[in-house]
Amino acid sequence: MSDRAQAEPVLDDETVERYARQIIVPGVGARGQARLLTTTVAVLGHPAGVDAARAYLVAAGVHVVTAPFSAPADCVVLADAREPARERELLPCSADTPIAWYEIRGPFLAGGVATRDTLPHFSSGNAGPESTENPYTLVAHRIGASDAAGMAVAAILGWLAPGGQHDLRLDLLRGTAVLDDQRLGAVGTARERS
Repeated sequence: MSDRAQAEPVLDDETVERYARQIIVPGVGARGQARLLTTTVAVLGHPAGVDAARAYLVAAGVHVVTAPFSAPADCVVLADAREPARERELLPCSADTPIAWYEIRGPFLAGGVATRDTLPHFSSGNAGPESTENPYTLVAHRIGASDAAGMAVAAILGWLAPGGQHDLRLDLLRGTAVLDDQRLGAVGTARERS
């Protein structure tokens, strides 16, 4: 490789100022931020999850598109598929495109990164609460969308390969969280849990 090909991309002052917190993270730098700025992520699924994931990804500098899709995306976020068969058909990606996903399964949240061929089969009309008015549902979607957006960014930067899955079990009434059978501790404040 030539010195020119290995050189860090040049970001203008405004871009550096806007994304400075990310650029200083080890492993991101100007090259990683430039990759984020030139990546398109398609987001589809439950509206509460789509809105939250879009906000997180845009803040990272990613170009986000929602249905209808006009071109294949570099990465996909699938937010709690409510109509799994229909949403699988809509996936705007090739066979090896990373798909960051989450699903609310009653009081549990599962997520991971897959490809079109390795994407889990979601429970149709899963057992999660339907109402987006329910504060527990909104919290679960914010957590799931944050997780999926973070996994999408990690996949874009080459930090995470498709194939991983994890289970995050949230009990928002008791205020506890368990990730892959390891207790994470209390969620929220004592006032929120009482």
